[in-house]
Amino acid sequence: MRPDRSATITDFDLTIMLAMHDAFRRDLGYLAAAAARFRGADPQRRNALVTGYELFTYQLRHHAMLEDRHLWPQAAARLAASPHAVAVLGEMEAEHAELDPALAAVNAAIAAADIDPDVDPDVDPDADPGADPDAGHRRLTDAAGALTGVLRDHLLHEEREALPLLKQSITRREWLAVGRVSRKEFGLRGTAQYFPWLLDGADPDRSAQVLSLLPAPVRVAYRRRWNPVYHRSRRWS
Repeated sequence: MRPDRSATITDFDLTIMLAMHDAFRRDLGYLAAAAARFRGADPQRRNALVTGYELFTYQLRHHAMLEDRHLWPQAAARLAASPHAVAVLGEMEAEHAELDPALAAVNAAIAAADIDPDVDPDVDPDADPGADPDAGHRRLTDAAGALTGVLRDHLLHEEREALPLLKQSITRREWLAVGRVSRKEFGLRGTAQYFPWLLDGADPDRSAQVLSLLPAPVRVAYRRRWNPVYHRSRRWS
């Protein structure tokens, strides 16, 4: 029996959404670990950090954009009679706005750590002997910690309060339409990167759940091509 697309979404429909939240938390862990080791002197390590962080920020911004354009406004309109629901959904958009400066601070800290002068006069005679060799490193770890706090709090808030509202207000037809918008914006190249990123390090049950939702040709492409190519690139450290 085919599912009723006019019915509102269920936990099953949220499988990929929750997998994305897991992936964001995973990448926050990678960022914290990379920041703890980073000094900017090793170009390969810096490039790995930048590669991992750029993919993370791309996925996060795309995810937030889809929610802000297609989910929160629609849910708020359907639940307009509930001041609490409208307030929660407004908080989702406000919390997304808080992510922008936190993401930018990490970018700036990576750039600053990369160009910090060598403060060892034995290596650089022009170095400032009073400069702090760890200032850029601390700036990066502080920025990574601030981003982690903002994003983790948002994800937990969304899972506890906003996702139940989506299950009351968004139909499966509408949910699938948002998925089509996402795939169109990603294109084939973006999709080939998205699923390996999404499932990188995921537990077997989560991976099996996500892969079961994909058409057979996509699963084959993921296993035979996309995932191997993804793992050839060095990320984070």
